[in-house]
Amino acid sequence: MQKKRYIQKLATAGLVLVVLITAGLPAKLWAQTDHSLKVALLPILDTFPFYVAEARGYFDQNAVAVTAIAVSSGLERDQLM
Repeated sequence: MQKKRYIQKLATAGLVLVVLITAGLPAKLWAQTDHSLKVALLPILDTFPFYVAEARGYFDQNAVAVTAIAVSSGLERDQLM
C-alpha cells in the first residue's frame, strides 16, 4: 500500500515538474520568433475590425508587426498566398 502511495506522489511530482518547465516555454519561443504578418484586405465592411484593432494599437500591444495589403478581389487575394 505504501509503495503505491509513493508511486502516486512521484508521478504527481513529475507531472508538476513537467507543467512548470513547459509553462515558460511558450514565452521563450515567442521572444525568439518573427512576429510579422501580412494581411490582404478587400474593400468591404467585413475588414472593419482589422482597422479598429490597428487604430486602438492592439497589434503593437502584442508585439505583432502587421502590414495591410489592399486587394480589389478575392482572386487577387488568393494569388498573394
